[in-house]
Amino acid sequence: MTETGYITYLSVSDSGEVTTLWEHFLSEPIFLDGSRERFDDDKNRRGFYDVKIMGDYVYALYNGFTYDDGRSSTTILVFERQSGAPVRKILLEEPCGRFAISPDGKTIYTTNGEYNRVVKYEI
Repeated sequence: MTETGYITYLSVSDSGEVTTLWEHFLSEPIFLDGSRERFDDDKNRRGFYDVKIMGDYVYALYNGFTYDDGRSSTTILVFERQSGAPVRKILLEEPCGRFAISPDGKTIYTTNGEYNRVVKYEI
């Protein structure tokens, strides 16, 4: 995944042509000394760490904390698959590093190595 707050949804044709369908910049990168090489860890926010597509929706685990903070993600953002319109913000009770969605789209399972367990959320 990306270390910034940028997410994009692409379409690839049978001939290999890539088209951007939508994109969002939740937090643009901030660099030290005006360079394009060194992130400012005090000001930048971590981005997306896991993304799943289920039916008409894109579920994206978003961190949003600064690099120096070190906390794991507690937010899943849901976007409409074709338009990219934000649909929902799911706040998790426990931090997580990865997630899965049940085939019926009604349950999210999260995991975090720190707690060494799976947490179930009905959505």
